[in-house]
Amino acid sequence: MNEAHRKPGYRVPGGSGSRVVDGHIVPDYDDYMKSPLWKLRRTRFIDSVDHRCESCGRPEEGPGGMGLDVHHEHYDTLGDESQDDVTILCRECHVDIHEEIGADRIFEAGLDTFGRKKYGNRWAYQVGYRRVSDEFNEWLDWKADQ
Repeated sequence: MNEAHRKPGYRVPGGSGSRVVDGHIVPDYDDYMKSPLWKLRRTRFIDSVDHRCESCGRPEEGPGGMGLDVHHEHYDTLGDESQDDVTILCRECHVDIHEEIGADRIFEAGLDTFGRKKYGNRWAYQVGYRRVSDEFNEWLDWKADQ
């Protein structure tokens, strides 16, 4: 593999929108969510919790878990998720989680601006949410000390 393949943001040939980060292919989120691989993983994740919301225990509504969402806890392992990387939620609990997340929107907006300026528009997928979040927190601490 030549050096260009190891740089974040290197586009994988074939127009897939995927990128290589630290030597690993990171899929484009939208393409991945439509892929047969994601559909298979989604089904397995839902099967593993007996087709029930992990928060409230509500059973799925309809065939194939259509009333259940697979919530990504982070995007560091997008395309290679394990059960620990996702939570199976009914739509109501999924909305509740995102409302709780809404309390952190000021932080998230700042993080997004930081990530876009430093790494580009797809920073969370190319570099990883946790890494950029840690960098942003360090920057906030530094700014507070100024």
